[in-house]
Amino acid sequence: MTPLLQAQNFILSEDFSVALSILDEYAKHVRQQGLGRLAPNFNADRAYCLARLGKLENAAQSLESIEQSVDATVHVDDLAVLYSRLRDCAELTNLEEMRARYDDEAWKNWKEFDSLADELLLGIKGFLCEDPQQGDSAPQT
Repeated sequence: MTPLLQAQNFILSEDFSVALSILDEYAKHVRQQGLGRLAPNFNADRAYCLARLGKLENAAQSLESIEQSVDATVHVDDLAVLYSRLRDCAELTNLEEMRARYDDEAWKNWKEFDSLADELLLGIKGFLCEDPQQGDSAPQT
């Protein structure tokens, strides 16, 4: 398992100190690993760990900085996860306006992701349910 996935597991098990140490060590190298589009997510995970440990200083500024680092390469599902994490950080640090805004962004992106997944599944279903009497698989007469 990659160290950054290990950090995710430590977050899920609420071992925020260990997760933070992994993120501090490895998240700075995500661009060299071809994961640059996920840098905002790793930074949000880092902020979340700091918030859970009561150590997130200048929370509003930190969260806004993470949000401003998002670019067009970030996928919609990653945006949904990112804004969910930023929402949680804002909630932990009593930033209600930011929490509400990030919650709206998270749900907007989750809905967009659901729509994309539905389109994909519809396309797959259409491909799998084609008439076998047509195309390359049709019996030759």
